[in-house]
Parts: sequence; structure tokens; C-alpha cells
Amino acid sequence: MTDREQYATTAAVWVGSLVLVGVPTMAVVGRSANAVLSRASVPRPPVLLLAVGVLSIAVGLTVATELTRVRLHGFASLHRGSIARTIGRHTVLLVPAVAFLWYAGVTVFSEIAAEVGGSASPAGAVGFGGVALTFVYVAYRCVRAFVDGRREGRTTGRTAGDAE
Repeated sequence: MTDREQYATTAAVWVGSLVLVGVPTMAVVGRSANAVLSRASVPRPPVLLLAVGVLSIAVGLTVATELTRVRLHGFASLHRGSIARTIGRHTVLLVPAVAFLWYAGVTVFSEIAAEVGGSASPAGAVGFGGVALTFVYVAYRCVRAFVDGRREGRTTGRTAGDAE
């Protein structure tokens, strides 16, 4: 593969990661931060809202970049550099996952409360169903990958071709 083709492939994967994961991450992190601030009854001056927006954009871009590395070079690419950087890379990919789970949980509980109160919306029910199906699918894939890895004798992220 020439340098030009490699650059084009990397750019295409990054744009795909940005569109499919980065932008939703920006939205979920920003929305979650605003929800936490409103629940904590913290006054929200424009400077704080701007900081939340910049933070959510930075997290979204960083997640898209790290996800691109993972997609092109595998999960071992997260383990480059010092231990602090490695932990930072894992944290960068963990934060949006936790924010999404928190946001999905809030959505689910608000939908359940609306259903009990009798004011549930059809759009909320569709959203709840989508979140539930997504969670089941991701849980299935994670368990399946773990079981397959155990069957093949892999207990770490290393493969037979990795040097000790």
C-alpha cells in the first residue's frame, strides 16, 4: 500500500469513526454534563456552558482518533507509551461508554416513570426498545468474544505471534 493509499484509508476510517461514534459521543457527553449540572443545582453561566461544549467536542474528537487507531492497528495500539498514557487512552474510551449508559439509564427510568404515570410517548417507547436491543446485542457480542477467546486459550490480549 502506498503512502497515499494509506493516508486515504486512515482518513476514511477516521471520518467514519467521527460520524458514527465521535458526534454521538459529543452529544451524549455534553447532554450528560448538562444534566448533572442541572441536577446539582449549579448555576450555569455561559462560560460554563461553553466549557462543557468544548470539553464534549474534545472528548468526541479524541474518541474518534483512538477508535481509528484501534480499528486500524488493533487493541494493542492502546498500550503504547507510558502506563499513565495507556490508562488515559482506556479512560478516553471508557468515559463516553459510561456517559451513554448513564444517559440511557436516565432515559429508561424516565420512560418507566412516564409509563406508570400514564403519559408515555410512542417515541420514548421506540427509544427505550432501541436502547434495550442495543444493550442486549453488545452484551451478547462481549460474552461471545470472551468465550471464543477462552476456547482458543487466550487469557490476555496477546496472540501467538506476539513477542514476549
